[in-house]
Parts: sequence; structure tokens; C-alpha cells
Amino acid sequence: MPILKGFLRRKGVISRQRLTSGIILWITYSYILYAFFYLLREVFRILTSGFGEQLLLVLNTKENLIYNLFYASIASSLGYIFSLKFVLRNSTITQSKRSKFFIRRTINDGDFFSWSFLFWFGKITSALGIWYLMFPLQFDIDFLSVFPHLLFLFPIVVFLSTWPSLRMFLGQKSRQWMIVSFAMFSTMSFVFAYKDFIEVDKINHNILKNSVEYSYGLAVPGSDYHKPISRRYLAIDMYLVNDSVTSMPIAFLTDANNPMEINDVTENLVLKHGELSELEKYQTVINLHIDKDVQLSHVNKLKREIRSARFDRINYSTFKMHSKYPSNHPFFKNSGIEQILYPIYSELEVFLDSAENLDFSKYTIRIPEAARHRFFYYKKYNRVEIKVEREMVYVNGKQFSKAKLHAILHELIKKYSPNFAIIYTASDDIKYERYIEFLDLIYSVYYQLKNEMSLELFNKSFEYWHPFDNRYPSEEQVSINAKFPRIVIEWTPEEKRLINILKKASNVRYW
Repeated sequence: MPILKGFLRRKGVISRQRLTSGIILWITYSYILYAFFYLLREVFRILTSGFGEQLLLVLNTKENLIYNLFYASIASSLGYIFSLKFVLRNSTITQSKRSKFFIRRTINDGDFFSWSFLFWFGKITSALGIWYLMFPLQFDIDFLSVFPHLLFLFPIVVFLSTWPSLRMFLGQKSRQWMIVSFAMFSTMSFVFAYKDFIEVDKINHNILKNSVEYSYGLAVPGSDYHKPISRRYLAIDMYLVNDSVTSMPIAFLTDANNPMEINDVTENLVLKHGELSELEKYQTVINLHIDKDVQLSHVNKLKREIRSARFDRINYSTFKMHSKYPSNHPFFKNSGIEQILYPIYSELEVFLDSAENLDFSKYTIRIPEAARHRFFYYKKYNRVEIKVEREMVYVNGKQFSKAKLHAILHELIKKYSPNFAIIYTASDDIKYERYIEFLDLIYSVYYQLKNEMSLELFNKSFEYWHPFDNRYPSEEQVSINAKFPRIVIEWTPEEKRLINILKKASNVRYW
């Protein structure tokens, strides 16, 4: 047999029929795998909002496209390795041992890299998935800003994993093979990335529509004093927002599916009150999420309804000022400024209704014992009255700036506490945000003094002593709280009426 020119060159090492089948298999397998990754991501996003009251992981259009491209390129690279394995097996025309060796080596390299990648990729995503279900990590980990190159290099590395062995097998045709296959890989990845199997925005809306924050643009005010609710399982969420249609505030119990007028709050809370045990009734907290632009008169009306339903513990939900987290972080939802509401005494209201119609110059006012509560008790205390209006702040009738008010309170509380009380009055026509601003200032001064005392006596901050749970206070915490008891009084509407009567009456007796 004569020796032909070019007999050492490899010709037709892969059959065209098998190559065509491999390309079809590559596209099909990659598409199915991309669909699996895509749907798995959406299930994961939905689960983030279903566990532990976490926040839905929302992706904007740009983020959705980039993550689609990442999953599509991963699917294309794995599909390439799978289809290459199909093409190389029993597809060579030449039967040389060298060719078979490089075929086996290429297939083994592909199996090793693909399964190793899937093993580590599965472990990492599972760990992150569990972590995301426990904490809203979207505010702590942003792969697009921190690891942007990693998302694009990962699929390329997987795609090129078989290249060293394949180059030895294909010889001179390896460059042509690589150019064509990489072009198909890139094209396939970009084409798949624009394919959405479900309407992401529709899912976002269906999940978030139960959120008052999303549906009504609720924005709570911020505060420096920020304390978590110790028994979150006993907290009842209540929302108050301005309705853009009626320009009147609307209340919600639990979520956006339970709207009601403020006048109906008592009736709904009474039903909640009846479901609780006797112990839970005294421990339950009404967690108020109130929009910062709501007028304070409506907030006071809501508090009146809560008192009528025999709940006396509320929490003004606020976000932590100067925090790296946004205001809608789930941790802020169950934290803020707590307050004890004074109960309603029916005897006092009956007395007020009759006393206000009397001629005080002719009659002696006899006040029932039930009406002698806080107003008379705190008269023996050193006290200061803070009155907040739209533009001005007054301390015992004198105008002060916010910075000056902080310094005055710090000095007075430190000097006179524990025999010291603050009478806090806010005009009904101010916004809720302004009310919280100065209530936060008062609470912050108390906390600052407690922290200073703790550092001075024990060389530890006040947060060290049971920062999240006051059910089992330490001796150090008890002693500090005894020195600086937080006595902040806001007169109830009934007490204000009583004070007005006492100012007019010249002769008052108690029985």
C-alpha cells in the first residue's frame, strides 16, 4: 500500500452526524437545566418571605437579568460537558490508542469538574439558602457589587475545564473547535438569560400586597433609642397610614388584608383580647407601625381605642437611626420605643361628664378617689413640662432648641432622679414623626445616664446587663434602673379634662 501525503494528520475524528446530535443535545440539556435553576431561585425567593417574617428578596430588572445570565451560563457550560461526553464516545473514525486515551481523559476531566462543581455549588447554595431563611442577608451580602467577576468567571472556568485534554485530541482543529463552541456557549447563555419562565413582578406583587409597607408606602420614623420587644410572640401588629384616596388615616390589624377605621379598632382588639389567657393579657404588646406623616391627633385617637380594649402596653415601631440597614429591615419591625398606656376609669369619665356642666362658683367639686391618680401623686415630684408644637419647643413655658433641651434634661435628671418626672405634651396638629423625635430624645437621655452609671460603677455598658430581655434582670440592672426610673407622663384626655376643672374650681373635696 502506497503512503499517501498527509497520512499523519487526523481527518474526520468526529462524525458529523454525531456532532449534530451533540449540538441538539447541548441546547436541550442546557435549556432544561437553566429552567431548573431559574425555578429553584424563584422558590428560594418566595421562601425568604415565608419564614420568620423575613423580607422578600426582590430583584430589579437589571439584577434579574444578570442572575439569569449567571444561571444560563452555568447551565450552558454543564450542558456542553454532557453533550461533549456523548459526542466523543464511539464517535472517532480512527481507532488509534492515542485517540482513545485522549477521549477517555477528556471525558474523565469533564466528569470530575462538572460533578465537583455541582457538589460545591450545591453545598454553598444550600448553606446560603438556610442562612437567608433565618436572616435577611440581602442587606449584608450583595454578590453583584462584591463578587461581580466571580459570577462571570465561574461558568467560563467550568466550560474550559475539558480544553487541555480536548486540545491534545483534536490537534490542529482545536482552535476552530474552541472558537465555534465558545461562540455557541456565549450566544446560548445570552439568549436564555432573556427567557423568564414566570412573571417575576407578578409574584413580587402577589406576595407583597399583604404588606402595608408595600401597598401604602408606609415609612416609620427613626429613633436613637431602640429597644427590641422581649416577647415577640405576644406582639400584635397594628398599622396606621394615610389613605391617598380619602386623605384620611386607615388602620390595619396584622396585615393589609384587615383594614378598618380607627373607630372600629376597639371592637377588633376586644376579640383579640378574648383569645388571650389572663397572663398573656398583661404581657401582650400592641406593636404600632405608624407612618411618619400621620397627624398626631389620629395617633392619640388610636391610643384611646387601644386603651378602651383594655390593652396597656404599646410599642412605637421605629428604625434605628444611623444604622447601615434600611428602614424596612425586618429587625426594626419588632423594635422601637415602648410605652405604658394609663387605663380608662369609667368612674372618672362619669364624674367629668357631670362636673363640666356645673357652675364652679356655686358648687363644691367632690372628686372620687379613682380620679386622684397620677395628677395628685406626681405633684410631690421634681418635674419639668415639655410642650412640643409645630415650630417651637417649650420647657416650663420657655422656648428651647433641641440641643439645649438635651443638655437641660441630662442635668436635671442626673440631679433629681429618682424623684423626677417629665410631663410630655405634644400638640395634636403636629406630625407623628415630630412627636417621636422628642420622645426619643427623652428616652435617649435616660439611657445615656444609665450607661454612664454602669460604666462608672461596673466598667461595663448598660447593654451588658440583659440587653434583650428584662424578665430576669441582674442586680446591677435593678440598681441602675432604681436610680434612673424612666418616668415620662403624657396626660390622658380624661386627665386633661380633670386638670381644666381643677383650674376653674375654687373649692375641691375628695371622697
